[in-house]
Amino acid sequence: VYYNMISDRVELKSTNPTLANAYKVILNSVFGKLKYRYSKLYDLDSFYNVTLTGQLLMLKLCEMLDEAGYKIVYINTDGLMIESDGTEKYKEVCEKWCDMYSYILEYNDVHRAWIRDVSNYILDMGDYVVSKGDFDISPGKRNNAYHRIVWLAIHEYLRNGTPIEDTVKGSTNIEDF
Repeated sequence: VYYNMISDRVELKSTNPTLANAYKVILNSVFGKLKYRYSKLYDLDSFYNVTLTGQLLMLKLCEMLDEAGYKIVYINTDGLMIESDGTEKYKEVCEKWCDMYSYILEYNDVHRAWIRDVSNYILDMGDYVVSKGDFDISPGKRNNAYHRIVWLAIHEYLRNGTPIEDTVKGSTNIEDF
C-alpha cells in the first residue's frame, strides 16, 4: 500500500493536488514515525537505512548530472536543483538513474531562486512562489529569526522589485512587525 501511494501521488499531482498533498503527508508521517520512540512503527535501523540510502542515491544522481555537464545549484536530502541549458536532456540522465535504482523523480521548473540555506528559500515557479522556513510568509506564520514584515519586504523586492522601504512603510498590519 505504501509503495503504491508513492507512485499514485506522482500521478495525482496533476489531476488532484489536494489528494496528492494528503498522500505526501501520510508518506512523510510514516517515515517520521520510524524515528519516534513511542510509535509502533519505531525502527531506528530502518530510519537510518532510508535516510542514508536516499543521501547516497542523491549523491550518485549529482555525480551523473555533473559528468553530463550540468551545474548543481542546490541539493538537500530529497531534492536537487540544476542549472538547465534550456533543453530537457538532463531528464535522460535522471531516467537512467531511475532505471538503475527503481525510483520515481518529480520535476519542477524554477525560474529564479533565492536560497539562504537548505531550509530557507524562495522559489519563483513562474505562476506562483514557493517559500520555506524564514521566507515562508503564509498568513499567521511567525518566522523564527525576525518579524514577518522583513520577509514580506524581501518577497516584494525579489518578485516585483518593490523597494524594501516601501513595503515596510506601506504595511498597515501591526502583526507583521
